[in-house]
Amino acid sequence: MTLDVLIRGGRVVDGTGSPWVRADVGITGDRITAIGNLSGASAPREIDATGLIVAPGFIDCHSHSDWSLLANRGADSTLMQGVTTEVVGNCGMSYAPVTHLNEARLAADVSRTSPGVQLAWHSFADYLEAVRSGGIGANFAFQAGHAAIRSAVMGSGERPATPDEIAGMERHLAQALEEGAIGFSTGLEFVPGRAALRDELLALAKVVARYDRIHTCHQRTRNEEFGASVDEIVG
Repeated sequence: MTLDVLIRGGRVVDGTGSPWVRADVGITGDRITAIGNLSGASAPREIDATGLIVAPGFIDCHSHSDWSLLANRGADSTLMQGVTTEVVGNCGMSYAPVTHLNEARLAADVSRTSPGVQLAWHSFADYLEAVRSGGIGANFAFQAGHAAIRSAVMGSGERPATPDEIAGMERHLAQALEEGAIGFSTGLEFVPGRAALRDELLALAKVVARYDRIHTCHQRTRNEEFGASVDEIVG
């Protein structure tokens, strides 16, 4: 058996819910290729994990690391916490799609959160390519944010959308889902999402359902109208 890395004697927790077992873990290239008693194996790099837990990477299902990812491609703080996958684009916030109506605002956001990085994309596909092209240290799953989609159609206007504007948002969302977004997020407590009414949210939810993707939501309020804000989303 050819191994590049051999982790010996750890308590292996495999993420399935099964009890931990004491085992060795063998890695070849970037794959786990053996788990069990590997006492007869060797590798150029061996790690003594006696007394330690060996587990798959954790998934952070609500992260905003996309705000700084383009300036921190190694994702060091993520990896040092044992997180290897992050779901980003939460609370209605994403850096795509971009049109002339929201380009200045998003460019300012990118400049603030990722100093030295220039906004050089428009579609969601362009944005994902900008992320991939420079390499990243962890796995990221991107959602399309309602704020970006709404402002791509309406600019910064904080008002109810017209039927034509809702149709424009539907087109942008469908394109983002086709181009790699895993779902759609809303941030109904924040500008401009707080101006969205039920007809707008329902129309966009139907697009998400058509593509069998997820919808995550930062509800409209976390205070005195908490119950009503939950009912708005689940109803």
